[in-house]
Amino acid sequence: MARGYRQSDGLAGRPARRAGAREGHTLLEALIAVVVLSIVVFGAAAFMQAGAVVVDKAQILRTATQVAQDRLEQTKALAYASVVNANGTTTVSGQVYTWTITVTTAQADPGDASSTYKIIHCNVTHSGTGQSVAVRSAVAP
Repeated sequence: MARGYRQSDGLAGRPARRAGAREGHTLLEALIAVVVLSIVVFGAAAFMQAGAVVVDKAQILRTATQVAQDRLEQTKALAYASVVNANGTTTVSGQVYTWTITVTTAQADPGDASSTYKIIHCNVTHSGTGQSVAVRSAVAP
């Protein structure tokens, strides 16, 4: 046997090691582990950030829908003759929402003038993102 090497421990396919060779991880292995771990952590952080953006947009749409429903109900509560076009702004938790009420008339029975009713369209837009929602309803005299 050559000097400085020990005999194989008898396991098939396992080469003999140099006498005095250290067992453990090399610096290169540690650097590769750090790089792989960094990729995983930064990838998870990107997914978390994307999730936060989706949650923020959903919150804005939920609030805009609530503002639209509130404006629609307030308009429907008016006397029939007072249901007219209107617009304004509403601030919720520091966020500004612009709303527009558009009223059109229609007839349930085109031959019957007494079957006229009003269709109320309410559009609400978030001033920061431009996201909008629209709801509508009808009122009869």
